[in-house]
Amino acid sequence: IFSAMTVLHKIASGFALGLGVEKNIPIALYWFEKAAKSNHLEALFNLALHYAKGKGIKADYKKAFLLYKRAAELGAEFAQCNLGICYLEGLGTKRNLAKGIEWMRRAARKGDAKAQYNLGMAYVEGEGVTINRHFARIWLEKAAKQNHRQATRKLLDF
Repeated sequence: IFSAMTVLHKIASGFALGLGVEKNIPIALYWFEKAAKSNHLEALFNLALHYAKGKGIKADYKKAFLLYKRAAELGAEFAQCNLGICYLEGLGTKRNLAKGIEWMRRAARKGDAKAQYNLGMAYVEGEGVTINRHFARIWLEKAAKQNHRQATRKLLDF
């Protein structure tokens, strides 16, 4: 049995992707908003993605940042990774390497392959952390084990 907010998120996803209905981003956004108001993690994340990419709505990095932050603070590793990126790149917020790495590390520890790759690359490039090939390899290997192609390619350099 699905919760009411999960049902709203599924309706929104159907309209966003055109699954079983004609693709309609404005209607999808309406339903994502409804589910996000109740802190549905995937709805918060998908709404943030639409704001970040300007899909069906004017791009607004500040709104995307705030939605990622809400979902991240509620424990969504996929949002923690994107929140980390926002801090690292200064998208919708002031650039803060320490916070970016902190959120990236949280998501990576929970098993998010994208975060594991990004954290590994931070250790390769020294972005927000001291360059450390040992830690870089550890995180890149974790991402590669989840079939993250970029991580697999980067490991060839080691």
